[in-house]
Amino acid sequence: MFLQRNVAYQLEEEARKRIEDTKETERKKATEELECWKEQQRQKAEEVSCSSEFCFLYIIQHLFSVQKYQTT
Repeated sequence: MFLQRNVAYQLEEEARKRIEDTKETERKKATEELECWKEQQRQKAEEVSCSSEFCFLYIIQHLFSVQKYQTT
């Protein structure tokens, strides 16, 4: 009977260990996916910022060229 309890305890411990390992693997996977998503959002924000800056510079350049022609 003691042996059966010992075997059952070992099986329970192995099952707990597998569950904890699976949880840890899933946590790591979720963290990696979240970091990847954050990086994509950062890159998108940079692209929008760059295109906004480009548009702003284009408008300023256009305004100066129009102003130059109006003064001459």
